Amino acid sequence: MKKLLFALLLIVPTATFSQNTPLFTTENIAVNTLLNGTLYTPIKQTKLTNLVILIAGSGPTNRDGNQIGLTNNSLKLLAESLVKNGIAVYSYDKRIFAQMAAGKLKREPNHEEIILEYKGWLKSASPLKEQGLANYRKEYARLKK
Repeated sequence: MKKLLFALLLIVPTATFSQNTPLFTTENIAVNTLLNGTLYTPIKQTKLTNLVILIAGSGPTNRDGNQIGLTNNSLKLLAESLVKNGIAVYSYDKRIFAQMAAGKLKREPNHEEIILEYKGWLKSASPLKEQGLANYRKEYARLKK
């Protein structure tokens, strides 16, 4: 009986106090038919909440930083870390995923073309202040120093 009482005394407070309050929300957003991604938004935000758009490095990389057969969730972990620090993040699948699904492969646009698309989206649809675009490789190298 004493063991049962002791076990209950350990379990009940742990279950009561271990409930996590979410610090952010996620929403799937399509910029157009080829660009689909996830918007990570802090629960506490203002009109001045900054937004970072994560641009993955080379290769067919999805919004989480994974490639076919290679799962590491690097961009997802980076996005979650940024949003927990009050910065909204948009991470997207590269166009090749939508093109492969549609059976129509085309050339991948350069960064300037992507920036122009997102600037249009930010002006028309985003409730967040435009802060900038982050190239994952450059940010990772900078943080690693």
